[in-house]
Amino acid sequence: MKIVLAAPHWETGQWGFYCQRALEQLGHTVTRLEYGRRAGEQPSLRQRVRRRLVGAHQFNLERLLAANQQDNLELVRVCTQQRPDAVLLIRGDVYLPETIHYLTDRIGAPVLNWCGDDPTWFPNILGSLRLYTRFFIVDPSYLPLAGQMGAKDPLYLPHAADPETYQPFALTAEEERELACDVIFVGDSRHVMGHLPENWHRADTVEAVARLGLALRVYGKGWEILPDGYAVKRSVLGRALLPAERVARGYRAAGIVLNVHHPQLPQGCNQRTFEAPACGAFSLVDNRTELSRLFVPGEEIAEFDGVDDLRAKIQYYLAHTGERAAIAARGRERVLAEHTYQHRLKTLLQQGVGHG
Repeated sequence: MKIVLAAPHWETGQWGFYCQRALEQLGHTVTRLEYGRRAGEQPSLRQRVRRRLVGAHQFNLERLLAANQQDNLELVRVCTQQRPDAVLLIRGDVYLPETIHYLTDRIGAPVLNWCGDDPTWFPNILGSLRLYTRFFIVDPSYLPLAGQMGAKDPLYLPHAADPETYQPFALTAEEERELACDVIFVGDSRHVMGHLPENWHRADTVEAVARLGLALRVYGKGWEILPDGYAVKRSVLGRALLPAERVARGYRAAGIVLNVHHPQLPQGCNQRTFEAPACGAFSLVDNRTELSRLFVPGEEIAEFDGVDDLRAKIQYYLAHTGERAAIAARGRERVLAEHTYQHRLKTLLQQGVGHG
């Protein structure tokens, strides 16, 4: 099949690339677009003058709208030129309902969406649900809402791992010295997210670990603006997330990879749930309904319920190196057997366009 794939531009995340690679490994031809790149580019001299004249808020709004317009027009142009057999949007929050309607009406190819976030955050997604040929989402708790908003038989499709990026790298002695720690967490604090309500669940959970006095390494944005008195601020090694392969090496060097979900996934599991085990790393995850359907807790992955349980399990598993290693090895086996992007994309195409 000939597929046009549109995915968000992230400085560190490569979800679109992972999907492209998996689709090509399955024998398909893929053209990948990255939306959102323009909105994050450094402004030119002319744009900086404009920002000074109209003010930062108006300038940023104008720039975002212009970037979204270009992303919509580019998707239409590429699909019109290439006439793909299918169009796959990864979240696709910048694409207007009018754009999705044009693709389904004029291009005639199935238009699929695989959404990894709470769809209620994105008006364009909600407005387009009835237009997609098939809508997939990583958390099944949103399926009833998607159906009510007109999605045609929406389906649950979990996140996955790219085993070529997240693999059990052999670390150099220098990497061991630089990255070794008891616990690592890679992710933004996400306690303040712009227009969304504040949520301190992740910040307070990682803070509970910081107060154990262990060797904790934290990478991500937002931690530096926590109030004074948060011990976790002393463990932050960088405000930016690490590149994916660097994350994989960090996971390998850590005794425990801590995984604390954002509450937007009340049942489903984030990418970290699959990527850490893919590295052969030991993963300790805050419990989610779907976790026990994807792994065998206690045998392939470890889970915790609340900060008291988290503290106890960190201390237990740090003291039981052999058990930790066995769980990590079985977790990697499970990911390779069932939870790679090839597995997910094969399911998506079978369910979305009837192509295996």
